[in-house]
Amino acid sequence: MAIIPNYQNNPGQAIKGARAGILNRWYLIAREEDLIEQQAVGIKRLGLDLVLWKSSSGIHLLEDRCPHRGAKLSQGISRGASVICPYHGLEIGATGEVLEVPAYPDASQKGKCLVRSFPVQVICGGIWAWFGSDKDRPPGEFIPPAELTDGEWSGYLWQGTWECNWLLVMDNLADPMHAAYLHGDTYTLAHGGKADRMKLSDLPTGFRVEKEGQKDINFDWVEIHDTGALWARLDIPYPKSAGPGGHLRIIGHVTPIDESKCLVHFMHLRKVSGWEHDLWRLLYRTVLYPRHMEVLGQDQRVLESMPIDCTEHESLYQHDIGVSRLRRLLAAKATESGAEV
Repeated sequence: MAIIPNYQNNPGQAIKGARAGILNRWYLIAREEDLIEQQAVGIKRLGLDLVLWKSSSGIHLLEDRCPHRGAKLSQGISRGASVICPYHGLEIGATGEVLEVPAYPDASQKGKCLVRSFPVQVICGGIWAWFGSDKDRPPGEFIPPAELTDGEWSGYLWQGTWECNWLLVMDNLADPMHAAYLHGDTYTLAHGGKADRMKLSDLPTGFRVEKEGQKDINFDWVEIHDTGALWARLDIPYPKSAGPGGHLRIIGHVTPIDESKCLVHFMHLRKVSGWEHDLWRLLYRTVLYPRHMEVLGQDQRVLESMPIDCTEHESLYQHDIGVSRLRRLLAAKATESGAEV
């Protein structure tokens, strides 16, 4: 069961029970461009071993376990919308049904769903999967960020594996003030004041935390949303030398791999069309992408150096109101789900 914390006395305990993920949510588990058709791959997400593959009929995701003896299906081969176990040749369909037992055609396992399957959908090049607390519960609705579906934004989906707990990355997203210090020597985040107060405001699907005395100079605000998946929205002011399209819009999402690793995704976007679209993509590939990697590398180094129990020894102050608000949100969602992974 979820931990119900005393937020005032020990806010760092608020989501200790969700270190491997919160159920009944959609998570971005991979990029479609990284899949080779008819090649099964083994991945771990939310502490679960999974097998993922792509066929002409779509993307398929199962638990990575043959129901016969527990061999990893990802070590076998995929054939259309099914995967063949390497150990004894059992064929498992995309819904988890045992289709064939070639060594013993009369096996009672045939026709039974003995492997858990996970609903998936592809949005803007990202593969999203539903992790439910009950395998028979229909997936919940996911309303993706408008920037990923309305056709007005152009961007790139960046993915990286960080050796830290996913909750630390979420905390980092809810903390705009860190940019003035950690990223103060970078191309876009070297400007503005290093002291301010933060303020919170509620949104229909989450909240916004922002600096009171500064706007559109640095990483000055962030929104945290839960629309069936947990994600963040923020803007990074771009100078004119970065080309047309205005500020860089970032949509951030974090997927736990296990308690000590996570998959970090950032969609870097600008609202551009025509020749401005082409120029933006050229600038991104040749100039801006390396600079983004410098910023993300700074975050990664700091977060990977922090122990998993660091929240148990912290002392928060006014700038951390976004972090505290996020932890209350996550604790409530964990309780709502009825269980953590």
